[in-house]
Amino acid sequence: MNKNFFEPILQNFDARRLFCYKRLSEMGFDVVKPRGTFYITLRIANLDLSSKKFSKKVIQEKTVAVIPNSIFGSYAVDRFLSKEELINYI
Repeated sequence: MNKNFFEPILQNFDARRLFCYKRLSEMGFDVVKPRGTFYITLRIANLDLSSKKFSKKVIQEKTVAVIPNSIFGSYAVDRFLSKEELINYI
């Protein structure tokens, strides 16, 4: 398959990834800029909520799919996932 086939897809993906990063930064979140994935990590220690409580609050109040980082391993940040992945976790 021609590599050019994927170019518009990758450009769209990158634009959405950067939009999410920029918007979360503007909202005051301490955001780790993704370097090639769509996962966006937020530091939420200052919110005085566990990552699981934070995730449920965002889902219920803002209808945005967020999942606690505990599903990925030991470091204490949250990651955005697809709605399907979130539903399977909860």
